[in-house]
Amino acid sequence: MAADKSAIQRLSWHPEVLIIEQSAHRLPWSEATLKSCFSADYENFGYWSVNAELLAFALVQRVSDCWTVMNIATKPAAQRQGIGKQLVHAIQHRAAHQQADIVLEVRSSNTAAQRLYASCGFVLVGCRKGYYPSTSTAREDALVMRWNRD
Repeated sequence: MAADKSAIQRLSWHPEVLIIEQSAHRLPWSEATLKSCFSADYENFGYWSVNAELLAFALVQRVSDCWTVMNIATKPAAQRQGIGKQLVHAIQHRAAHQQADIVLEVRSSNTAAQRLYASCGFVLVGCRKGYYPSTSTAREDALVMRWNRD
């Protein structure tokens, strides 16, 4: 990684992934769940600052010609700076190179993420009722979005 600029690189397990996850999500994944995404069928990305600090990550499962963004998170202090968009573009570039489309689920309440994905060319293709646990007794719907390489 160049010392003079931020960089997106392939990501191996790093303890900071858990810290970012816990600080960025209301209902964070467990360490075991996160670590399970660092296997051969995943291609994960990290956004590193000029000081070699991990600021964000994206966990992407590769299955043939359709990739699934399983999780994406940015440290709260680094949010709203375009890092998420840069990660999404990096995933798209890599997926297109591998002749793959991308799907993801996003909470129906997460309008900021929905806008981000739409601005990157993702389109709404479905809804999974009651997909996500929530802090209340009701479960939350997931909107399914897709990006096609063509």
